[in-house]
Amino acid sequence: MAYINLQLSTPWSAISGYKQALLLEPDNKQWQQGLLYSFITAKDNHAAKAMINQMLQQTPNNTRLWLQLSRIALDDNTPLEALTSMEMAIRLGNKDPDNLIATAQLHLNHGSVSRAADLMSQLLKKPASQRRKNRENFEAIESILSWLIYEKHWSQAKTMLKHSAKYAKYLTQVQRSQLKLHHASIPGKSKRQITKLYEAAIKLAPTNGRALIALAEHYQQHKNYTQAQLLFVRAASLRDFAERAYVGQAQVYIELKNYQQAAVMLRKALKSNPSRQDLVQNIRLLDRMSNSQI
Repeated sequence: MAYINLQLSTPWSAISGYKQALLLEPDNKQWQQGLLYSFITAKDNHAAKAMINQMLQQTPNNTRLWLQLSRIALDDNTPLEALTSMEMAIRLGNKDPDNLIATAQLHLNHGSVSRAADLMSQLLKKPASQRRKNRENFEAIESILSWLIYEKHWSQAKTMLKHSAKYAKYLTQVQRSQLKLHHASIPGKSKRQITKLYEAAIKLAPTNGRALIALAEHYQQHKNYTQAQLLFVRAASLRDFAERAYVGQAQVYIELKNYQQAAVMLRKALKSNPSRQDLVQNIRLLDRMSNSQI
């Protein structure tokens, strides 16, 4: 009856039923699990946590219980407690990709960069038979890689990229293109090496707006304005990158002292994103500078 109540989404009735059943047979594992799930379903986290701790005294190596404890801690907004439980599950042998990624992300949130990178390396060093699964986890893997690069943790980022190369053939063209962009972000490369990496990223995914913008800005930085403009034009045809591409074109025109065209580009940027009201003042300034050239 308790199981039926749980299935009918009446957890409090299920809790009562399982408690009565356990009075008759306290060591029944199935009923213990039923009571635990009833507590979780009822959002009685205090009771669920107390029960899991009691069960862990009997089976301290049960990774499933440690992970359940971590989920309750996250629900209670106690991330450090969740992190402790996740780490215990990992040390007991649970190397599930979702757990490795979630634990790494929590470590990053609390400044444990080295441990986060180590966990991601464990994921990326899995046997070839499991690397195909990393395609599904790529978004989470890339978000951690992007954070490492943004925060200039170059050593950890380079290690992740090194391991990522081992399963690149299992990724989509767009995902491989993104990895090329990350490689280009690592310091110590020549202008030619960076250009080749950006070009390779675009070849893999011609509509990768991030790659088009990156190469355009790279050309702009080195005063190759013609190539920069061509790439900004391509990026502007992609809705998600239009605003940034128009702003990039405007910056090129400003460097060329063509203030009239720069204002035109900023107007296009504003049209693509009307919330960018900060551009209005710049447009007015460019209009005045353009008129003074006449």
